[in-house]
Amino acid sequence: RVFTVAKSFRAEPSITTRHLSEYVSLDVEMGFIESWQDLMDTCEIVLKDIFSSLEKNCSKELKIFETDSIKIEKIPRIKMREAQRIIFERTKRDNRKEPDLEPEDEKEICSWAKEKYGSELVFITHYPTKKRPFYTYADPDDPEYTLSFDLKTSRNGKTSPMILLSIFRLSNTGCPRKEDSLSDWKESLSKSWDWAISARQACSRGTWKE
Repeated sequence: RVFTVAKSFRAEPSITTRHLSEYVSLDVEMGFIESWQDLMDTCEIVLKDIFSSLEKNCSKELKIFETDSIKIEKIPRIKMREAQRIIFERTKRDNRKEPDLEPEDEKEICSWAKEKYGSELVFITHYPTKKRPFYTYADPDDPEYTLSFDLKTSRNGKTSPMILLSIFRLSNTGCPRKEDSLSDWKESLSKSWDWAISARQACSRGTWKE
């Protein structure tokens, strides 16, 4: 297992609360995993520790911004198509064939997770293969979808985009389990990337970032 913590900078012309031009990124690579769900398990442990430390050590700063830390027990996990079905039943907005969640859909599924599980966070899994990078592991039981996830949260109140919690407001974490089979991996490439193929490690592995 390896990780890096570094600043990231973005230059997209966006003026929204969903996009940060600068943030601190945690990138994690895990080798020899038994299941892609190992990634979510580890991510959940890390987030519990982050928010616990935030509550313990940054109470003064949280008070300034009139907010509090997120408390995590168990983060629910739900497939994207199932999330879209729930959203349709709750709102009658029919985005069930879309390859991703719309911003309003993200807020709605977070409200559902809060109501049903008491969780401010929810893992959305199994995004369509065509929506994810070429190296993302396809679900063997349904190859049109990937063994990948995003972590969503939408907090009400006065959370400021200036503080750490803003990173987690709508979506902060993305993960693919990477292709294990070299032949499948090569086939999924849209063009020849010899450098990537030669650098590939022959083990089950995954990555996630915040």
